[in-house]
Amino acid sequence: MELKITTCYCLCDDFLISKGWRDDPQCTMSTAEVMTAALTAAAFFSGSYE
Repeated sequence: MELKITTCYCLCDDFLISKGWRDDPQCTMSTAEVMTAALTAAAFFSGSYE
């Protein structure tokens, strides 16, 4: 499961880099991390974000 989550993060981060996305300097969590959390919840925890 950890390998899948890490792979998901890398794919999200690479996708955002390819699209030229830049996070706000004040954010504490990157957009790739937010996307990974949402996809992980959907894939492994039946959509439960808690």
